[in-house]
Amino acid sequence: MNESTPTDPNLEEQRREEEERCADWLVRHSDPAIVADESRETVIAQFESSVASFELTYPLEKLSSIAELSPGLLTLFLKDRDMTAGQLTSAIGELTPEEAEQYQLRTAAKKDLETIVEMLTSSGKREKLKEQYLRLSRAVGIINGGRVYHDR
Repeated sequence: MNESTPTDPNLEEQRREEEERCADWLVRHSDPAIVADESRETVIAQFESSVASFELTYPLEKLSSIAELSPGLLTLFLKDRDMTAGQLTSAIGELTPEEAEQYQLRTAAKKDLETIVEMLTSSGKREKLKEQYLRLSRAVGIINGGRVYHDR
């Protein structure tokens, strides 16, 4: 009789082949809805983690207090994307220390908020997540007519 032992190379090869067949079958027969739900749940968890991190990094009250903009700060907010690094540094240097802090805080928060918006879009825009996003978005505010509005 030719009995297989646990150290038999043929038995190990058979196990590997069986594992490969099982893995292949799972890939071909997986329910896309289940995979999508698991993927969406992962995105939601990442979204909620990003919101919590945002709130720890950026004081919402301080962001919400940025309202009236000086002409220099307004110009910087509106044109900073078109400036070179040197121009940006020079423009920030012309601001008061308080304005420079406001610029840096709001600019960094707005950039991080863009990442959160992308996650919101891929999460299926669940209402609870949208509410969390809107709270952060309102703290950053929207510039219009030389003023930052936090209620839109």
